[in-house]
Amino acid sequence: MSESTKAVIFNALPLLLLAAAFAAVSIALLPLLWRERVRAHVLDWAVVLIFPGIAVAAAIFGALVFVERRPVGGHVWLSLAATLAALAPAVLLLARWSDRAFVVGGIGRSIEAEQRVSERDRELGAVSELAASFGRARTAVEVARPLVRQVAALFAAGFCGVVTIDETGEEARGVYGEGGGERLAWWEELRVDLESEPSGIASAYHDASPVTVFDVTSSTLVSEALVGRIGAKSGLWIPMIADERVVGVLAVASTDVKRTFTSDELALLQAMAVEAGLSIERLRSAVALSAALGREQAITEIARRVRAELNAADVLRVAREQIQRALQVEHVEILVDGENANVEIDRAVPLEAGERFVVDTVAHEVASALRTARLLEANTFQLEQQTALLHAAQVVTSELDIETVLQRLVEEVTKLLRADAADCYLLDPERGMLRCAAVYGFDPELVGFEFAPANGVAADALREARPISADEYGNPSTPIPNVAYEGFARALVAPMVWAGETRGVLGVGLRSSERRFSAADVELLEAFASLASLALRNAESFADRIRQARVQRGFYRIATLLGEPLSLEETYDAAGQAAAEALGGDFAAVLVPSVHGLALAGGGGSLPDVVRDLPVPRALEEAASDGQVLAATQIDVDERFGPEWAAAPIASVLAIPVPGEVPGLVVVFFARARSFAPDDLELAQQVAGAARGAFDRSRLFE
Repeated sequence: MSESTKAVIFNALPLLLLAAAFAAVSIALLPLLWRERVRAHVLDWAVVLIFPGIAVAAAIFGALVFVERRPVGGHVWLSLAATLAALAPAVLLLARWSDRAFVVGGIGRSIEAEQRVSERDRELGAVSELAASFGRARTAVEVARPLVRQVAALFAAGFCGVVTIDETGEEARGVYGEGGGERLAWWEELRVDLESEPSGIASAYHDASPVTVFDVTSSTLVSEALVGRIGAKSGLWIPMIADERVVGVLAVASTDVKRTFTSDELALLQAMAVEAGLSIERLRSAVALSAALGREQAITEIARRVRAELNAADVLRVAREQIQRALQVEHVEILVDGENANVEIDRAVPLEAGERFVVDTVAHEVASALRTARLLEANTFQLEQQTALLHAAQVVTSELDIETVLQRLVEEVTKLLRADAADCYLLDPERGMLRCAAVYGFDPELVGFEFAPANGVAADALREARPISADEYGNPSTPIPNVAYEGFARALVAPMVWAGETRGVLGVGLRSSERRFSAADVELLEAFASLASLALRNAESFADRIRQARVQRGFYRIATLLGEPLSLEETYDAAGQAAAEALGGDFAAVLVPSVHGLALAGGGGSLPDVVRDLPVPRALEEAASDGQVLAATQIDVDERFGPEWAAAPIASVLAIPVPGEVPGLVVVFFARARSFAPDDLELAQQVAGAARGAFDRSRLFE
C-alpha cells in the first residue's frame, strides 16, 4: 500500500471522523447553552466552543491530507494516534448523551452554589447569633433589638419592628423598631387595636401566617397611619408563634422600592420569628412565675399577719394595711357580709388577673380569720359570762345585805351585756308600785324612785313574765316619768321571779341604736334576774331570822324587867330600848301623861338632842288616849306632824299605846323610811302588853 493511500485512510478519514464527532457534540450543546445564556458564565461559553473549534480544525486538516495525499507531519501512525486520542472526549460525551446538559452552565452553577452556600452560612451564623442573644435576654426589648438588626442587615430592609400581643389578644404593643438604621422611639409607645383597626399586624395575628403586600399604598390590609409614618413601599408581617399561640409579630418593610420576598426569605424569617417567639414566651413565663411567686409570698405574709390577730377590728385593720402595701394602693375597703368578706380597691387602673387573685385570696383569708376571731370572742364572752355568773352567785350566797347584792348585780350585768346602764326595781305588791333599789350608769339619785308598773318596758315584762326587748326605749307608749331615762334607744327588761312570785324587774339600756340585744343577751339577763330573785329570797330569809332574833331579844329584855326589882324610871328606859330592838328601830322614847300633856319619861339616854326637844304632836296624844297604834312611814310628808318633825333626822315613826292605870305611849323612831307590815303591828301589840306588865310591876315595887 502506497504512502498516499495510507495518508488518506489513516489520517484524512480519522480527521474527518473527528470533525464530524465534535460537530455533532457542538450541535447538541450550543442550543442548550443558548437557552442558559443568562445564567451561563464566560468560561461555560469557552468550554462549549472548544468542540466546534476542534471540529473545524479537524475538518481542515482532513481535507488537506486528502488533497495532498501526505500524512500530517509526515508521520501516519503518530497522526492516527493523536486523532484517536482527540476523538475520545467526543465519544465519551456522545456515549453519555442524556447527561450532556451538565457540560453546559456548570461553572455558573458552581458559582451560584458557592454563593448559596455562603448565604446559608451567613444566615446560619445570623440564626446562631440570634439564638445566643435570645438566651441572654432578660426583657422583650433584649429579644427584639438583635432580631430587628439582623433582619435589617440580612434583607436590606428600610424598616423592621417587633410588637407583642397582650394576654387578651385584643391589643398589640410596640417593643422595638428601627428605620434607616435608627431606633424609632415612637414605635415603643405604639398600640394597635387587633379587633377593630385593619393592619398587617392584625392580619398576621388572626391568620397566624405570614402576610405579604407588594404595594402597601393601595392595600386595604394595612394601616394607612403606620404606612405613612414608616414610608413603606412593600411590607411583610411574620407571626411569632409559641405553644400554638401568636405572642408577637415581626414587621418588615421596604422603604425605597417595591419588592417581593422569596420563599427562602420567608422560611428564614419564619424560623427567626419562631425563635424570637419562644424567647418572648419564655420571658413571659419567667415573669409570670416570678409574679406568681411574689403573689404567693405576699398572700402568705398577709395570711400570717391576719391570722395572728384575735380581734375582728384588728383583722380588718391589718388586712387593709397589708393589701395597701402589697398592691401599692391608697384606698382599700373591706366589707363584711355575714360569713363573707369583700375587698374593694379604689384605683384608676383596673386590677390585673394576678392582683385580683391576691385580693380574692386575701378576702377568703380575712373571712376565715374573722370567723376565728368571732368564735374566740364568743368563747371569751361566754367565759366572762360564766365567770361573772359564778362571781354573782358567790356574792348572792356570801352577801346578805340586799342593797349590796343588787348593786353588785347591776354592775356585773352592765359590763357583761356591754350596756350603758342597768337598774333594778323591787315590786311592792300591796301598793302596786315599782321602787328603784339599785342603778349603774344612771344618776344615783334614781334609787328610791317609784312608778306604777303599767309604765315602760317593765310593764310588758311583768305582764308576760318573760324578758322583753324594746327597740325604741326613748319613746315607749307610756314613758317612765323620770329624766334619767332620756337619751336611751334600746332596753332589755327581765322579771325577777322566785317560786312563782314576781319580786321585781332587772333591766339594761343602750344609748346607741346601732346595736341590738341578742338571744344570748336575753338569756344572760334572765340568769341575772334569777340570781337577783334568789338574793332577795336569801335577804328576806336572813331579815326574818334577824327580826325574830331581835324580837326575842326584846321580849327577853322585857321578861328580865319583870323578874328584876327596877324603879319606874329604869323600867321606862328599858322598855323603850326593848321596843326599839324588837321592832328594829334606831331609838325609842316612852311618853306618859303629865300636867302639860304627854311628856318624856324614859328612853331618853339614846335619843338625839334634836329629837328630845321635838314638841309632842296632837296625833301622838290622840293615839295614847284612844289606845290605837299610830304608824307614820314618811314623816316629811305626813301632815300629822309639824315642820320640826319633818326636819328631824327621822323618817318613820311607830307609836304603841300602853294601857294601864297610868297609860303611856312607846314611840319607836326609824332613821330610814320604813313600811310597816301587819306582822309589825301585831308585834307592837305584844310589846305593848309586855310593857304594861313591866310598868305595873315597877309601880307596885315603888
